[in-house]
Amino acid sequence: MVQGERMKVLEPTVTILLMSHMKPTIEDAIQSINSQTRLNDVQVVIIDSGAWVNELKDTQNETVLILRFVYEQVVQKNGFEWYFTGEKLNARSKYCPVSHWTNYAIKNGLVRGKYLATFYDDDVYHSDFIEKMAGYLDEHSECEMVRCSQSRTVIKSDGSHFSTSPLLSEAPILPGENMDCRVDGGQVMMRMSLFEKIPYPYFPEDPDVSSCSHSDGIFFNKVTNVITSPVGCIPETLYDHRNTIYSTFTPSEPKETV
Repeated sequence: MVQGERMKVLEPTVTILLMSHMKPTIEDAIQSINSQTRLNDVQVVIIDSGAWVNELKDTQNETVLILRFVYEQVVQKNGFEWYFTGEKLNARSKYCPVSHWTNYAIKNGLVRGKYLATFYDDDVYHSDFIEKMAGYLDEHSECEMVRCSQSRTVIKSDGSHFSTSPLLSEAPILPGENMDCRVDGGQVMMRMSLFEKIPYPYFPEDPDVSSCSHSDGIFFNKVTNVITSPVGCIPETLYDHRNTIYSTFTPSEPKETV
């Protein structure tokens, strides 16, 4: 794994783990992190399953230019940590990439905060996501995970967009309740102490789409089996999930969302 230059937040309270695959949409995602009202005690780790930016030969490629701009103007200047895995094209046939690299980051000590939020490169945070989510965990020591409401938007290649059914945080989720298909990986923040209670691999790495497409839900059901207090509830919408032409495929294989 090749890493870029970085200055570390030595004792972070929060780690934002952003999973990416060489997408131009990462600019919006990273800018939404950089615009947070609470960032002084936050570690930002970006796991990009593409190639190292400075090794890419096609310097006029739009995605490459965006990635290099974001890396040089935002990531390096703000002490974010960006790791490139150099993932091969056939990797998806061997494991579920998001699960695999999330497990890797946790197991290998890349995550140093006591709270963790998983984030994805098509999506954006509202500016007070970290402040309110981490603030909730700061104030509720008995709570091991908190969720907010999430808006959901489809963005087409011509820039038009429409909203779909949101995932609302209207009531606490109780220990033992099902979270699969009810909660998205981006709308939660959890204590890292949870991973001491859940066997490895934390997230299922089975490449089969029936598992990989909702690996976060499978993980969350492991969580509800070990928590002793309800999942915290913040009704406000603090996270925007965006389905774009890049959401499933690499930039070389964009697919219009129907």
